[in-house]
Amino acid sequence: MFRVGADLASNRDTNDSFAPSNWQTLDDEDLDLSGVDPMPITVPDSGPRVVALGKDGDAYLLSADKLGGIGGQRALLQAASSEIITSPAAYHLGNSTIVAYQTSGVKCPNGSFISGIGAIAVSASDQLQLKWCAVLDGGGSPIVTTTDGISQPIVWAVGADGDNLLHGFRGDTGAEIYPGTGGAMANLRHFATILVADGHFYVAADNRIYAFDLP
Repeated sequence: MFRVGADLASNRDTNDSFAPSNWQTLDDEDLDLSGVDPMPITVPDSGPRVVALGKDGDAYLLSADKLGGIGGQRALLQAASSEIITSPAAYHLGNSTIVAYQTSGVKCPNGSFISGIGAIAVSASDQLQLKWCAVLDGGGSPIVTTTDGISQPIVWAVGADGDNLLHGFRGDTGAEIYPGTGGAMANLRHFATILVADGHFYVAADNRIYAFDLP
């Protein structure tokens, strides 16, 4: 991972690049950070941060101002036992920022692994903690809705290449509150992401678009 300026010039400054300390092994085994774009986040009472989720199943917390160079992460957490290759979503919850992600080997707070959605809490003290996990049959990327930009977050995802249903989970606990909303869709593909506009959810499938009213 590296930062480039407007001139796109190469920069090897440790403030502007990051790689895990075992980058060579990860590269050899195709378990690098290239599966998911790094996610810039803001954490209450802290500076700008970046969360990078790897195909090795690890989550890396970086300072956005000083990426840290090789092995320079501020925190490291095993988030999954499998590749993380779908885009995450982020939202605020109290004094933490939560990053929700999907994979077939999500690590739960009790140490078990499931196929579904996981959530990592990022604290102002630069700690990473497994917040919750929830079963999802499929490979859709999560999104988040709130009532006012902050309150009552709900994490949504579709069971693409799985049950092909729309699911909603409480952002604080992961409890499923909208199981299979709207009925099954057909011909969804993995990595499917929900779009929100004008009070509706839109989900793209082969040769059609599904629309749902926001609950």
